[in-house]
Amino acid sequence: MIQRLHDWLASTADKELRQRFKSGPGESAWNFWCELLQRRAQSLELAEYADRLGRETEPAPEIVSLQKACALLLDFRNTTPAVWCDSLESLIAAMNSTASVEVEFAPLPSQRFGELGLLLGLAFPELKPMKPILEQARRILADGLEHLLDGAGLPKSENLLLLRPLLACWTRCLFLGKNAESYPWKLKSQQQYEWAILQSLRLTRPDGSALFAPIALQDASAESEAPKTKKGSKTDAFRKTLEEALMFDSDEK
Repeated sequence: MIQRLHDWLASTADKELRQRFKSGPGESAWNFWCELLQRRAQSLELAEYADRLGRETEPAPEIVSLQKACALLLDFRNTTPAVWCDSLESLIAAMNSTASVEVEFAPLPSQRFGELGLLLGLAFPELKPMKPILEQARRILADGLEHLLDGAGLPKSENLLLLRPLLACWTRCLFLGKNAESYPWKLKSQQQYEWAILQSLRLTRPDGSALFAPIALQDASAESEAPKTKKGSKTDAFRKTLEEALMFDSDEK
Protein backbone atom coordinates (compact mmCIF):
# COMPACT_ATOMS: atom_id res chain seq x y z
CA MET A 1 0.00 0.00 0.00
CA ILE A 2 2.79 2.44 0.84
CA GLN A 3 5.58 0.91 -1.20
CA ARG A 4 6.63 4.36 -2.41
CA LEU A 5 7.18 5.51 1.16
CA HIS A 6 9.14 2.32 1.82
CA ASP A 7 11.36 3.05 -1.20
CA TRP A 8 11.90 6.67 -0.14
CA LEU A 9 13.00 5.50 3.32
CA ALA A 10 15.28 2.70 2.11
CA SER A 11 18.45 4.72 2.64
CA THR A 12 17.44 6.64 5.76
CA ALA A 13 20.02 7.01 8.52
CA ASP A 14 17.25 6.55 11.10
CA LYS A 15 17.93 2.97 12.16
CA GLU A 16 14.66 2.43 14.02
CA LEU A 17 12.62 3.83 11.13
CA ARG A 18 14.49 1.64 8.65
CA GLN A 19 13.85 -1.46 10.75
CA ARG A 20 10.14 -0.66 11.03
CA PHE A 21 9.80 -0.64 7.24
CA LYS A 22 12.25 -3.48 6.61
CA SER A 23 9.64 -6.14 7.32
CA GLY A 24 7.22 -4.52 4.88
CA PRO A 25 5.23 -1.29 4.57
CA GLY A 26 2.28 -2.38 6.70
CA GLU A 27 -0.03 -0.68 9.17
CA SER A 28 2.52 -0.80 11.99
CA ALA A 29 5.12 0.97 9.86
CA TRP A 30 2.59 3.62 8.80
CA ASN A 31 1.58 4.27 12.42
CA PHE A 32 5.20 4.70 13.42
CA TRP A 33 5.68 7.14 10.52
CA CYS A 34 2.62 9.10 11.67
CA GLU A 35 4.07 9.40 15.16
CA LEU A 36 7.24 10.82 13.65
CA LEU A 37 5.20 13.31 11.59
CA GLN A 38 3.41 14.48 14.70
CA ARG A 39 6.68 15.12 16.51
CA ARG A 40 8.11 16.89 13.46
CA ALA A 41 5.08 19.17 13.20
CA GLN A 42 5.53 20.13 16.85
CA SER A 43 9.27 20.79 16.54
CA LEU A 44 8.74 22.97 13.46
CA GLU A 45 5.82 24.74 15.17
CA LEU A 46 3.93 24.04 11.98
CA ALA A 47 0.52 25.12 13.29
CA GLU A 48 1.90 28.62 13.86
CA TYR A 49 3.63 28.53 10.47
CA ALA A 50 0.30 27.62 8.83
CA ASP A 51 -1.32 30.60 10.56
CA ARG A 52 1.35 32.87 9.10
CA LEU A 53 0.81 31.32 5.69
CA GLY A 54 -2.93 32.00 6.07
CA ARG A 55 -2.28 35.73 5.77
CA GLU A 56 -1.59 35.20 2.07
CA THR A 57 -5.01 35.74 0.55
CA GLU A 58 -4.33 35.27 -3.17
CA PRO A 59 -4.89 31.73 -4.56
CA ALA A 60 -1.42 31.48 -6.11
CA PRO A 61 -0.36 27.92 -7.08
CA GLU A 62 2.72 28.08 -4.87
CA ILE A 63 0.63 29.13 -1.85
CA VAL A 64 -1.72 26.20 -2.48
CA SER A 65 1.30 23.88 -2.64
CA LEU A 66 2.61 25.25 0.67
CA GLN A 67 -0.77 24.62 2.28
CA LYS A 68 -0.77 21.05 0.93
CA ALA A 69 2.69 20.52 2.37
CA CYS A 70 1.46 21.69 5.77
CA ALA A 71 -1.47 19.29 5.55
CA LEU A 72 0.95 16.36 5.14
CA LEU A 73 2.08 16.95 8.73
CA LEU A 74 -1.06 18.40 10.28
CA ASP A 75 -3.87 16.34 8.69
CA PHE A 76 -2.23 12.96 8.04
CA ARG A 77 -4.73 11.20 10.33
CA ASN A 78 -7.55 12.21 7.97
CA THR A 79 -6.10 10.55 4.89
CA THR A 80 -4.91 7.15 3.70
CA PRO A 81 -1.26 6.19 3.15
CA ALA A 82 -1.82 6.01 -0.62
CA VAL A 83 -3.38 9.49 -0.80
CA TRP A 84 -0.64 10.85 1.47
CA CYS A 85 2.04 9.51 -0.85
CA ASP A 86 0.20 10.87 -3.92
CA SER A 87 0.11 14.34 -2.34
CA LEU A 88 3.79 14.27 -1.51
CA GLU A 89 4.65 13.02 -4.99
CA SER A 90 2.73 15.93 -6.57
CA LEU A 91 4.67 18.40 -4.41
CA ILE A 92 7.96 16.80 -5.42
CA ALA A 93 6.89 17.19 -9.06
CA ALA A 94 6.03 20.85 -8.42
CA MET A 95 9.50 21.45 -6.99
CA ASN A 96 11.16 19.67 -9.90
CA SER A 97 9.27 21.92 -12.31
CA THR A 98 10.75 25.06 -10.73
CA ALA A 99 13.95 24.59 -12.71
CA SER A 100 12.26 26.69 -15.42
CA VAL A 101 11.13 29.43 -13.00
CA GLU A 102 13.70 32.23 -13.16
CA VAL A 103 14.09 34.66 -10.29
CA GLU A 104 14.27 37.72 -12.55
CA PHE A 105 11.06 36.91 -14.47
CA ALA A 106 8.97 35.43 -11.64
CA PRO A 107 10.35 36.95 -8.43
CA LEU A 108 7.58 36.05 -5.99
CA PRO A 109 6.69 32.56 -7.33
CA SER A 110 10.36 31.58 -7.43
CA GLN A 111 10.89 32.52 -3.78
CA ARG A 112 7.71 30.80 -2.63
CA PHE A 113 8.78 27.65 -4.47
CA GLY A 114 12.08 27.98 -2.62
CA GLU A 115 10.06 28.16 0.59
CA LEU A 116 8.18 25.01 -0.47
CA GLY A 117 11.43 23.12 -1.02
CA LEU A 118 12.73 24.30 2.33
CA LEU A 119 9.57 23.14 4.09
CA LEU A 120 9.65 19.72 2.41
CA GLY A 121 13.36 19.25 3.06
CA LEU A 122 13.14 20.20 6.74
CA ALA A 123 9.91 18.29 7.34
CA PHE A 124 10.97 15.02 5.70
CA PRO A 125 14.79 14.78 5.87
CA GLU A 126 14.54 10.97 6.05
CA LEU A 127 13.08 10.69 2.54
CA LYS A 128 15.52 10.08 -0.33
CA PRO A 129 14.20 12.80 -2.74
CA MET A 130 14.49 15.58 -0.14
CA LYS A 131 18.23 16.17 -0.04
CA PRO A 132 18.48 17.58 -3.60
CA ILE A 133 15.20 19.46 -3.09
CA LEU A 134 16.54 21.15 0.05
CA GLU A 135 19.76 22.09 -1.73
CA GLN A 136 17.76 23.51 -4.64
CA ALA A 137 15.56 25.47 -2.25
CA ARG A 138 18.50 27.10 -0.47
CA ARG A 139 19.98 28.04 -3.84
CA ILE A 140 16.70 29.59 -5.03
CA LEU A 141 16.32 31.66 -1.86
CA ALA A 142 19.94 32.85 -1.87
CA ASP A 143 19.64 33.81 -5.56
CA GLY A 144 16.48 35.76 -4.77
CA LEU A 145 18.08 37.77 -1.98
CA GLU A 146 21.10 38.47 -4.18
CA HIS A 147 19.43 39.28 -7.50
CA LEU A 148 16.13 40.85 -6.42
CA LEU A 149 17.74 43.34 -4.02
CA ASP A 150 20.32 46.01 -4.81
CA GLY A 151 22.79 45.24 -2.03
CA ALA A 152 21.02 47.51 0.44
CA GLY A 153 17.71 45.66 0.64
CA LEU A 154 15.88 47.63 -2.05
CA PRO A 155 14.30 45.85 -5.05
CA LYS A 156 14.19 47.24 -8.57
CA SER A 157 11.36 49.69 -9.25
CA GLU A 158 9.27 47.11 -11.12
CA ASN A 159 9.41 44.83 -8.07
CA LEU A 160 8.90 47.52 -5.45
CA LEU A 161 5.38 46.41 -4.55
CA LEU A 162 6.61 42.83 -4.13
CA LEU A 163 8.83 43.77 -1.19
CA ARG A 164 6.16 43.07 1.43
CA PRO A 165 5.14 39.60 0.18
CA LEU A 166 8.82 38.76 -0.39
CA LEU A 167 9.64 39.79 3.16
CA ALA A 168 6.76 37.64 4.43
CA CYS A 169 8.09 34.65 2.46
CA TRP A 170 11.66 35.09 3.67
CA THR A 171 10.51 35.56 7.27
CA ARG A 172 8.54 32.30 7.16
CA CYS A 173 11.67 30.58 5.83
CA LEU A 174 13.68 31.89 8.77
CA PHE A 175 10.95 30.72 11.15
CA LEU A 176 11.20 27.19 9.74
CA GLY A 177 14.99 27.26 9.76
CA LYS A 178 15.19 28.44 13.36
CA ASN A 179 12.87 25.67 14.54
CA ALA A 180 14.78 23.03 12.56
CA GLU A 181 18.14 24.49 13.66
CA SER A 182 19.07 24.63 9.98
CA TYR A 183 19.00 28.17 8.63
CA PRO A 184 17.98 28.67 4.98
CA TRP A 185 20.93 30.88 3.90
CA LYS A 186 24.37 32.16 4.84
CA LEU A 187 25.46 35.45 6.44
CA LYS A 188 25.67 37.36 3.15
CA SER A 189 22.02 36.61 2.37
CA GLN A 190 21.01 37.34 5.96
CA GLN A 191 22.49 40.84 5.64
CA GLN A 192 20.35 41.44 2.55
CA TYR A 193 17.28 40.24 4.45
CA GLU A 194 17.94 42.66 7.31
CA TRP A 195 18.38 45.54 4.87
CA ALA A 196 15.04 44.56 3.30
CA ILE A 197 13.35 44.99 6.70
CA LEU A 198 14.71 48.53 6.95
CA GLN A 199 13.63 49.37 3.40
CA SER A 200 10.15 47.99 4.11
CA LEU A 201 9.86 50.42 7.03
CA ARG A 202 11.09 53.30 4.90
CA LEU A 203 8.50 52.49 2.24
CA THR A 204 5.59 52.49 4.69
CA ARG A 205 3.26 55.49 5.10
CA PRO A 206 2.27 56.66 8.59
CA ASP A 207 -1.11 54.94 8.16
CA GLY A 208 0.60 51.61 7.48
CA SER A 209 -0.05 51.44 3.73
CA ALA A 210 2.73 50.89 1.20
CA LEU A 211 4.38 53.88 -0.42
CA PHE A 212 3.72 54.06 -4.21
CA ALA A 213 0.95 51.45 -3.94
CA PRO A 214 -2.13 52.21 -6.08
CA ILE A 215 -5.23 53.18 -4.12
CA ALA A 216 -6.90 49.90 -5.08
CA LEU A 217 -4.17 48.00 -3.19
CA GLN A 218 -4.43 50.07 -0.02
CA ASP A 219 -6.79 49.19 2.77
CA ALA A 220 -5.62 51.40 5.64
CA SER A 221 -7.79 54.36 6.67
CA ALA A 222 -6.40 57.62 5.33
CA GLU A 223 -9.11 59.79 6.87
CA SER A 224 -8.15 59.63 10.53
CA GLU A 225 -5.17 61.48 11.97
CA ALA A 226 -4.55 58.40 14.10
CA PRO A 227 -5.76 55.59 11.81
CA LYS A 228 -6.77 52.29 13.33
CA THR A 229 -5.50 49.09 11.79
CA LYS A 230 -8.35 46.76 10.95
CA LYS A 231 -7.82 43.24 12.17
CA GLY A 232 -7.28 40.91 9.22
CA SER A 233 -6.43 43.75 6.82
CA LYS A 234 -3.35 43.81 4.61
CA THR A 235 -1.88 46.50 6.83
CA ASP A 236 -2.47 44.40 9.93
CA ALA A 237 -0.85 41.39 8.22
CA PHE A 238 2.18 43.50 7.27
CA ARG A 239 2.49 44.83 10.82
CA LYS A 240 2.60 41.25 12.13
CA THR A 241 5.17 40.29 9.49
CA LEU A 242 7.37 43.22 10.50
CA GLU A 243 7.16 42.29 14.17
CA GLU A 244 8.21 38.74 13.31
CA ALA A 245 10.93 39.88 10.90
CA LEU A 246 12.49 42.17 13.50
CA MET A 247 13.02 39.14 15.73
CA PHE A 248 15.53 37.91 13.11
CA ASP A 249 17.25 41.31 12.76
CA SER A 250 20.58 41.76 14.56
CA ASP A 251 20.37 45.59 14.44
CA GLU A 252 18.92 46.77 17.75
CA LYS A 253 18.01 50.16 16.24
